[in-house]
Amino acid sequence: ADACRPRSVCPRGRPALCADGSCQADEGLCPPAAAVSASASACPPPNPVMCRSGSCVASPAECTLVVGAAGAGGAGRVQCWDGTPVRSIRECVERAGEVWRELSTTSSRALLAVDPSPDCLPGFYMCPSGLCVPASLYEYECDVVGACAADAPLRCPNGTCVAAGSACEEVLCGKTLCADGTCRDNCVGYNGCGPGEHLCPVSQECEEDFSACRNDSASWLFVYDSRADFAQTAVCTSSCYRDLHPNTSTAFIREDSNTEITLIDDPLLGKALTLDVPVGALNKTGSGDAFLVLGPVPDSELRSYENFIPPGWMPLFGDYIRYPQTVLSPAFKCWRSRNIDSFNLNLTVTAYIDRTYPHIAQDICLASGSIISGEWRCVHPLLADRRANPISLTNNVASATMGHCNLLPEPGTTSPGTTYAFIYSPGTERPFGVDDDNLGFLEQYWWAVAIACIGGATLATYLFYFCQRMLRYRQKYKIAEKKLRAKQMEHQRIRDIGAAAGNVGTDEDVVMENSPLQLRVGGAHLNQLNNMADPKKLEEMCLLQDKELKKREEIISGLSGENKKLEAMLMDLKRELQESGTTDLLEV
Repeated sequence: ADACRPRSVCPRGRPALCADGSCQADEGLCPPAAAVSASASACPPPNPVMCRSGSCVASPAECTLVVGAAGAGGAGRVQCWDGTPVRSIRECVERAGEVWRELSTTSSRALLAVDPSPDCLPGFYMCPSGLCVPASLYEYECDVVGACAADAPLRCPNGTCVAAGSACEEVLCGKTLCADGTCRDNCVGYNGCGPGEHLCPVSQECEEDFSACRNDSASWLFVYDSRADFAQTAVCTSSCYRDLHPNTSTAFIREDSNTEITLIDDPLLGKALTLDVPVGALNKTGSGDAFLVLGPVPDSELRSYENFIPPGWMPLFGDYIRYPQTVLSPAFKCWRSRNIDSFNLNLTVTAYIDRTYPHIAQDICLASGSIISGEWRCVHPLLADRRANPISLTNNVASATMGHCNLLPEPGTTSPGTTYAFIYSPGTERPFGVDDDNLGFLEQYWWAVAIACIGGATLATYLFYFCQRMLRYRQKYKIAEKKLRAKQMEHQRIRDIGAAAGNVGTDEDVVMENSPLQLRVGGAHLNQLNNMADPKKLEEMCLLQDKELKKREEIISGLSGENKKLEAMLMDLKRELQESGTTDLLEV
């Protein structure tokens, strides 16, 4: 029961790998699934992890990696599906095409810059290693394309890796050009950089032109500084935990005790990634073994995620932190079996992290990457939650909890796994230790600026309202003044016309002129009355009348003054007479 099943590698003559581990010339010759023993689908303890080859091992780290790194060196740098060592991934695809064309005479397609999957059986996908897998499972079954070696950092469009600045063959592709040099609708992920890109040796970023690679190592800091900027934050360049990737494996969860799953146990860097499942953590439904499917996350996916930061850090890093400074630990994906409804308890992730720049625990979080949003998001996204649930950091070992893995898809469908990694994510709104004396005027006195802005807006609103009211009142005044002037002119016309019409009496003759519209009244034309209706003339007449009225008022005022003088003289004379005793005479 404790023995592992042997790894199944099918020969060319019998390429179909059946569910029971046997090899047949065609999948139609495989025994039905019902005939396969139930024990063949589960690995018993103490070897609970099933590798893709079918072997049962103690940990995913013991699964054999089929495809190695793609380099430009000698033979043996890459291992194909049949175990043959070759120089590049492309040779695996070419070998697989030759094998499958021996079984089918209908295939005559070229292998470079085309989709090689039609060389497999219908409904299958040819992996970069040359292995044919069900098309719906290529993301799980195919190994990622390895990174180029340090001495050959340029990945050419045809899938080969060459020295920096070397010339590459031009490849034509009507679909998506994949990292293995093929042309497909859907590509397998890759580590390192994509077709036509160099992996920069210092910044660890991907550039099409090698001369565009930055080298900020002269300004790197190797001690913690709360205000270190993008150019000062050191990046791991070799033997990095970030560059380790677990193998795809299935881990069965024990229900009677805690389950520790070792995802990466590197010969040089040690046990770099583990996952602890506490007893009672699973909310299981139905029967059957509960398990987790764990797999690697290609660099092509990790580099596509953006790590957005609080606004207070943007002056130091820009809008987001780039991949080489973001990801600090090995990344992994997880799926839960369909009989696991949810997790009752959190699972603990423990990983070694790169501390070339010694980040503090407050600036590190366990995060998940979303293919939909294209960004990293801490398991505890709010800063307050991160302070309440800090990670554990001891030397280079970080530990945190998570409580979700995507559900394993049904046969014939796909579902992205949940991606996890420890990342650098500033844990405050702005850098620690910021001195207010070094802040700008607006940052220091923001409250006064806010009050001034509110007061200015209020005053501007009041002035606008006041001006609007004054303008309205002025318009009303102009209208009333115009109406009053019109009334005055109308009254003047009535007075003028009425005075002229009053001259028409019984003793005067009314004589018709040549024009039937003209009448002569007492030797005067009534047309003159019409001429008086001219507004300008009426206005002139009004002005003349005003002048005459003023003259009359002045004359009346003068007469009134003289009258007062006479009254005063009379009063003086009367007083003199009284004093002289002639009052009686005056009364007579």
